[in-house]
Amino acid sequence: MKIELEEIIEISPKLILWNKLPKLIDEEMIINFLKNDVLLLEYDSIENISKINAYLIAYVFNLDTMLFSMDNENQSVSSKAKEIIGKINSIGKYQKIAFTSHEFKEFKEMFFKAGIEYYQLKENSRKEIFDIVKMFISPIHISKYCRTNLRLYFKPNFYKALLIYKDNSFKGHIKDLSLSGMGITIDNNDDFKNCDIGCFLTIRVDFGVSFLVIANGMIVRKDKKDGLIGINIDIRDKFMIDENNAVMLHNIINTWIIKLVQSNCININNKELFD
Repeated sequence: MKIELEEIIEISPKLILWNKLPKLIDEEMIINFLKNDVLLLEYDSIENISKINAYLIAYVFNLDTMLFSMDNENQSVSSKAKEIIGKINSIGKYQKIAFTSHEFKEFKEMFFKAGIEYYQLKENSRKEIFDIVKMFISPIHISKYCRTNLRLYFKPNFYKALLIYKDNSFKGHIKDLSLSGMGITIDNNDDFKNCDIGCFLTIRVDFGVSFLVIANGMIVRKDKKDGLIGINIDIRDKFMIDENNAVMLHNIINTWIIKLVQSNCININNKELFD
């Protein structure tokens, strides 16, 4: 799944899908999780979940919404729960998690036997929701090798870069960017050949309104087909990037994330996300 904004950037985050997002999950929380490459998205059609082309961490079910919105008022809560379990298990081999703010003592075992994790919100607080979601993205649920910073993919040849390597300077364009690195396509094939894996180079990126300077980025990969080099950055290492540019890198990524969250790109009604 790719989400595009203004034809300039794309993102491909991991997903946690909810049939109904709790009100306690506000825009700030969505932004903070998206920074960590996890998108919390409300989507209410179980039938269409198979269309999703993305790394789906979990499908989360708000039992309060499901239990108390079912048509048959005469049906017992226990009977409704069994019906919900059947619906949940019909969606395939995804991680499934159910939560409720009500105390249904008999439910936990029912859901556990069905292979569905079950959580009861005791305090129904923002911190409790935050801690539960953090649990979803722990190594218990996803591969520990998954990236933990959102990566922005830029329109080809949109942002220019000047690179300095072994006393030579050459040009390229930024392909992607995150807090831990960037991909750069090198304009000239001879310059690409002269870039050695494991070496450091200085990068100056023109973002139009500002220049981002990476003092010493390490070349960690090369893709001959696309003339692409992969650069590793540790924003805590002042040898690689000074404090001012580290702050600027944070701000660049945060600005795009906020634009994405506040746009109509990330929205339950944007069915293009699931086509």
